[in-house]
Amino acid sequence: MDELQLLTLSLTRDHEPYTNSLYKELHQRLLAMAQPGKSLIMKREYAREDTELWVCEAGGEAYSLIEDGPRVYAHISELLAQYVLQCREQHFIRTIIQRDFDYYDEHEVEQIIQYCYQMMDEPEELMDISGSVSQRVKWQDKITEAFHTYLSENAILHMEGFLRFRLRFYWNELKEIVEYAVDEYMMDKQYHEFILLLKYFVCVQEAKVPSVHLVHKGEYEFQLFDEHGKQMETSAVETFVIETVEQDVNYEDMIVSTLITVSPQMIYLHTKEPGMQVIKTIRQIFEDRVVLCSYCPICTTMLHSDTVSFTRHP
Repeated sequence: MDELQLLTLSLTRDHEPYTNSLYKELHQRLLAMAQPGKSLIMKREYAREDTELWVCEAGGEAYSLIEDGPRVYAHISELLAQYVLQCREQHFIRTIIQRDFDYYDEHEVEQIIQYCYQMMDEPEELMDISGSVSQRVKWQDKITEAFHTYLSENAILHMEGFLRFRLRFYWNELKEIVEYAVDEYMMDKQYHEFILLLKYFVCVQEAKVPSVHLVHKGEYEFQLFDEHGKQMETSAVETFVIETVEQDVNYEDMIVSTLITVSPQMIYLHTKEPGMQVIKTIRQIFEDRVVLCSYCPICTTMLHSDTVSFTRHP
């Protein structure tokens, strides 16, 4: 009995290290599916310098296209979907970043890619679109189904054309993720530039007082004391609040602005939550001027005193 060609895959050689691995996996999977009287094989044929053809052939008197074909297509589709997600996804993300968002600097592109994967690793319930494990399972299932449907109806699959035109849903969801990642990247970039500016300002500014004690009582509640333990006047804070009440200024800005206005040589920061972003920001800006304390006699006394809250007044 002559060998029956089940399908032909046409692939470009641009991604050869990945396609070599894919070919081996397909070949091994087909060999493992062989049954008495039924043979399956993947043959590699080169068409042109930039393109190669893989031909899947079935043989044996017992082989039935109607009975065995769907099973073969299912296995091949599963491996092709894995290839897309594991080997081509980063290339897709890079293409979207450059084509749709005009980022070409390699350092920036790499950073945005990292932001994408950070987002895709977040639990799905934390965001509307993500690449959480459950989302990746959905992608795997949908891409596998798209390959299976196509192979069941067509004898030849041109991989690049299929990826471009048959997986639009996947491209669209990746574009959403890239859009969110670009926004996060820009916000973080602006934040770091702002931190650098404040660090420079603190560096060139002369100290006005030897030291202060900044007591963090939780969330954005802070109280400021001088080196003698006397509560400092908060007029600077109140003035800052009045001037910025109509602006979109966050609590971090208010706290940092107050410390810059007071301009201490040393800041003794008393907190039970050193991991909070506002604490990290203060330490970033004032660097070695900050001494972090989580438990001391001052903490014990001051954490039970009246608070000064950096909140907007009605």
